[in-house]
Amino acid sequence: MACLTTKELGAITDALVGEQLKINKAAYYANEVSDPQLKAEFEREKQLHEAHFSRLYALL
Repeated sequence: MACLTTKELGAITDALVGEQLKINKAAYYANEVSDPQLKAEFEREKQLHEAHFSRLYALL
């Protein structure tokens, strides 16, 4: 693993927080909507942001 600077760690941490918020919002909306197409779209968005989160977390 490469050594990360404090600034880089801060940027990754901020990005992780942002991705977690997006995951939570997508999950919330997927549970709230009744339209199956909208539910599927929110689930897809949730999975996309989970993948982003995992890639960012792997940098730490």
